[in-house]
Amino acid sequence: MKIPTISLLTGLALLPAASVRPGTQVITREMIQRSGIIRVSEIGTLLWAWHAVTLDGFRWAVYPLESPAPGGQNWILMVDHQRMDLDVLDRRCLYLLPLSLGIIDSVVVSTTPQIRDGLFVESGIIHIHTAPPRSGVTFRHRYAAGNETGDPGPWAFTPHATPNVDRVANDHFSSLSVGSERIWGRIGFGFNQFAATDQVLAGRLPDYPWEWLRAYVFSPFLHLGGKAFGGEHRLQIGYSRAGDSPWNSKQGSDLLFYGPLSREIPVRNVFRHAGLDGRLPVSSSLSLAYRCKQSAQSLESAAGFRDADPGRTVRNSHGTLELRAVRREWEGRVGFGRDRFDLRIKQGVTRTVSLARLYGDIAAAGPGRIRPGAAVHLTSDGDRVSVKALMHAAWRPGGRQRLETGWMYAERLPAEDDASRFREDRDGKIADPMPVRPDLDGDPGKYRHTGLFLEWMYDAPKTVIGVRGFVRRHRHMPADHDGAFRGTAALTAAPAAGTEDGTVAGGRIRLSYSPSRRLSFRFSYIRTLPFGGGPGFESAMNRSPRHKLSLAWDYRPAPSFGLHADFTCLSGTEWFPCGPADGYPGRLGNMVLLNLSVRKWMWGNRLRTGLMCFNVLNDPVRTHPLGARLDLSIFLNLELVFDFPR
Repeated sequence: MKIPTISLLTGLALLPAASVRPGTQVITREMIQRSGIIRVSEIGTLLWAWHAVTLDGFRWAVYPLESPAPGGQNWILMVDHQRMDLDVLDRRCLYLLPLSLGIIDSVVVSTTPQIRDGLFVESGIIHIHTAPPRSGVTFRHRYAAGNETGDPGPWAFTPHATPNVDRVANDHFSSLSVGSERIWGRIGFGFNQFAATDQVLAGRLPDYPWEWLRAYVFSPFLHLGGKAFGGEHRLQIGYSRAGDSPWNSKQGSDLLFYGPLSREIPVRNVFRHAGLDGRLPVSSSLSLAYRCKQSAQSLESAAGFRDADPGRTVRNSHGTLELRAVRREWEGRVGFGRDRFDLRIKQGVTRTVSLARLYGDIAAAGPGRIRPGAAVHLTSDGDRVSVKALMHAAWRPGGRQRLETGWMYAERLPAEDDASRFREDRDGKIADPMPVRPDLDGDPGKYRHTGLFLEWMYDAPKTVIGVRGFVRRHRHMPADHDGAFRGTAALTAAPAAGTEDGTVAGGRIRLSYSPSRRLSFRFSYIRTLPFGGGPGFESAMNRSPRHKLSLAWDYRPAPSFGLHADFTCLSGTEWFPCGPADGYPGRLGNMVLLNLSVRKWMWGNRLRTGLMCFNVLNDPVRTHPLGARLDLSIFLNLELVFDFPR
């Protein structure tokens, strides 16, 4: 239940490696440890150029401010080069990721257009990289818990009505890793508990029994990797379930906001994933990469709930083959991919969509210190083809300065966007794709997105400075009032669903300064300015802050001891059509948030402790009008690490 923030660094495909890249933030393992967060889902709250929204402090939705709410959840989520499809009810369920913070090596987040592992990054990407096990045997176990001041606790909602303050977080993680020079493996699990005891949620769900207000999330996983046939290969198997406790007979549910009822519904949410990827050398300059994965996400109502039946299973299959060439003067790649999306619901409706992808990109050494590049990505649903294109260039005038620019044109078919392809009607049934207005050229249903960016960077050992400007033009963008307000009293005043045009321009400034190995400062400010849009576009943009300022400070007087502070300031947001008639504020004012954390490692770094104070100013934080009011909270993190090297 926190919104910590962290550094802003910066990925443009096929450009030379550098410590900073345009539009990209790199969150290292050390930064995660210093921030004090305890769950994988809270990684989204560390992103300086993104916005995080929550209804309860446990389930977070994030999106890039550079391509905000109109783009919805079009950003891509990856773990070790494998796409994770965690979308349900127009939300991306990060809390269901089958892994833990303890095995994450870095998180690379980018809003720069690029082709990444066969997918065209149009709005943004969050790519989580896990740390390969060390040679030998490593065992990890972590426990984290927290309390929120003023929380009435779960027993206040039972016949006993005991006003105690209960835990708002309870997180366990265990893993066993075995590594050698040619093969390694990791097995483990994560276990989270959460109680929806906030007054706002309790007022909206007065008749829900305690079993529906608590959640148990159990996430076992298996990772295998090795070297064979001259290349490296990885296998990921993961399972995650939100609902009943896996250890005993205690019942629970995953509370998901459901538009047709304008409130949360208790469900059991299950996610399964299996994927294989690797790279094989063909010659000294050619290599072949492959990726294949299949995942399924299932929903069913909690026992005793009769108001709606969201029961459904979504299956996603994805595979790519990619040939990459690396020469002294140039490098490029060409690839082919297939996607299949199957939706089955209890009412007997079945929908299947298949997509074929063909893509390629190239970058070469140009005149002087210029390095230009281009990329093309084609997607077909069997009837129509969408075209995505990218041109970029990097110029190093000398010294530590770098200037980079890029232009993007992207078309999206309705079949490419899960959020707009299927909608729920008031009875909870799957409706047809959202109505669209024909394009000017008579090609209905294509959403067009054009973007341009320019960024200047100065990269020195102790100082990194970046200044970025961007413009994004949306045409025939699927636009709707916020799905969180379907069914409210003010619904009749909402703009009708359809398509909209609009433009988002803005800029970002970032600074990272480390005067010594013990001390570092980071600063980021992003400003967005939407214009030229209709009512639906304007309504969607008003739900995003126009200004976001972030500051971070790290002080490490000793290798085993550190202090960390995060300061975030967000401008207010407007949430049409919510208003007093619905009992919720139609506008959220400016938000100021300060988080402090301290960490201490002992016993030869085998025992790692951390204490995090969220919202030290104790000014209630609210990121959504229907969301919880997050007060001052204190979180304790304990981790045991045992290494047995070979």
